[in-house]
Amino acid sequence: MTNKASEEALGVLHSRVADVLIENLETEEGPSPSIISIAVKFLKDNEITCSIKDNQDMDSLNEALKAKRAKRKLRIVGDEE
Repeated sequence: MTNKASEEALGVLHSRVADVLIENLETEEGPSPSIISIAVKFLKDNEITCSIKDNQDMDSLNEALKAKRAKRKLRIVGDEE
């Protein structure tokens, strides 16, 4: 006999895990590396992604990373413009 959780129960669990991760990411002292790692895995496991072109914050981060690479004179394959 298999006792499977209902879709509703899994949805509640998923939501609560997300809430706990958000709370830990928003602490005054900042998230620990392990919380960041868990959050990244949670996003990856749930196939959550973002489009840099549609997200101003991510676009700004991308530009900052490009500037750092240029300063260090690193060339990343596929990062040519």
